[in-house]
Amino acid sequence: MLHLNFTPFPTLHTQRLILRPFRSEDVHNLFRLRSDPAVTQYFQRPGEPSLADAQARVDKISDGIARNEMIGWVMALKDDPALVGTIGFHKIYTDIQRAEVGYLLDPALWGKKLMSEALQAVMDYGARIMRLRSIEAQVNPENKASLSLLAQNGFKEESYRKEDVLFEGVLYDTVVYSIQF
Repeated sequence: MLHLNFTPFPTLHTQRLILRPFRSEDVHNLFRLRSDPAVTQYFQRPGEPSLADAQARVDKISDGIARNEMIGWVMALKDDPALVGTIGFHKIYTDIQRAEVGYLLDPALWGKKLMSEALQAVMDYGARIMRLRSIEAQVNPENKASLSLLAQNGFKEESYRKEDVLFEGVLYDTVVYSIQF
């Protein structure tokens, strides 16, 4: 059984990134990303259609962190504090020491291996500090970039779920990738 404590908030550093807590000034960039069709094309759930929705997402993450139920980081470049992406464990199963990771990145930065850098830092934090036994990611099988990211970072396909998600009247498949420590 995991006993989590995200106070003080664990800021993580990589070669090019700072993974830090959400701030009020992040809401505009989060809204911009989560309302961008290129970013949300594989979400299979609503993005953020308004700034109020983006603020509600930040509030939900902050509340989850305060309750030690989830953790989410803002991805910012070391030379610019603005939000360029997010990554975090939005579901943590304390009884089986497993977490589900989710992430998104500004399309202007795709292909630069920044998400791999962030994922490695979060995986290390999950394994060493949180004492997770495994991490999973649930992905639309059409999202080849995400599947490639996971495979390049040691994740293996665990299961394939046919017609697993109903969104806007369409059934979507889900592939689950995981890594064990």
